[in-house]
Amino acid sequence: METVFEVSDVNQMKRLMDYSLGYSGPMYIRCTVESTIDIYPENVSIIKGGSQTVIEGTDGAFLCSGVIVVQYAIEASKIIFKETGKRIRVIDMYSIKPVDKEAVISAARTGNVIVAQDHNVYGGLGSIVGTVIAEKGLSTKFKICGINDEFVAMAHSGYLYHHFGIDGERLKNSMLEMLNK
Repeated sequence: METVFEVSDVNQMKRLMDYSLGYSGPMYIRCTVESTIDIYPENVSIIKGGSQTVIEGTDGAFLCSGVIVVQYAIEASKIIFKETGKRIRVIDMYSIKPVDKEAVISAARTGNVIVAQDHNVYGGLGSIVGTVIAEKGLSTKFKICGINDEFVAMAHSGYLYHHFGIDGERLKNSMLEMLNK
């Protein structure tokens, strides 16, 4: 697949639909039916290979994608700041393939990177980000939070997000653990 997108809110989806009308080539769009908060204004820009920094920060970074996961990363970042004063960047990696390599490099310079994805930990955004970090020879603490490579039973999404460590509470705890190492 040449191009893979995963949107984070309704406005981003609308813009991606507009973008797709003029796009030539295969495109895969990941989305969900879960309700979401509005993260972006109606005129949000979408480009192949792009990303959006939702929250600025220099102490660590959440690189994430998807309706629910981006919301949880925003929540985790805000709680970490309130509890510790640490500023954790949240980057919405809406273009998974191709990925925004400059956003990955910038995030790695914080020294603490967590990729949060509603996807298997193998072969998704985390693998792509890890490859960019390795190819550029960057040194950072790195963790992928996502679906383990195992059978996943049917359950409510809130339970599954918590179980696999990609809800706000578990993302916050993962980042705090990383910051304290």
